[in-house]
Amino acid sequence: EVVSDYTVYERVAAEKSAPLLALPLELLLTYAGYIGAVGTARELAERLAIAYQIADDILDVTGSEALTGKAVGKDADAGKATFVDLLGLEGAQARAEELVDRACAPLSSIGADAEPLRLAARYSVSRTS
Repeated sequence: EVVSDYTVYERVAAEKSAPLLALPLELLLTYAGYIGAVGTARELAERLAIAYQIADDILDVTGSEALTGKAVGKDADAGKATFVDLLGLEGAQARAEELVDRACAPLSSIGADAEPLRLAARYSVSRTS
């Protein structure tokens, strides 16, 4: 199915990966003593899932097979709509960074203990592979 509406595509990306991220994040925050941060974990997971998909779409356009370890340009070859198609390269990069900023904002209540999560979130959109 070709998705041409940005909000629909974003929802599809979130539903595809957010559940895989939410449970480990909830367990991690609960184990670390931040029981009240479960809602934060779910928000973080959803925003990171979308940001990660955007980064993946960007790599499919700008990456190299040598760095990514997989064929690039396959989305375009398959006629698959991507965030880059919907937002343009710069728009997709800006949206990914915005989502990471929004994902990390609630972590400020946790303080320095959340720094590894913030670093991982930022890496997810700056990666080259």
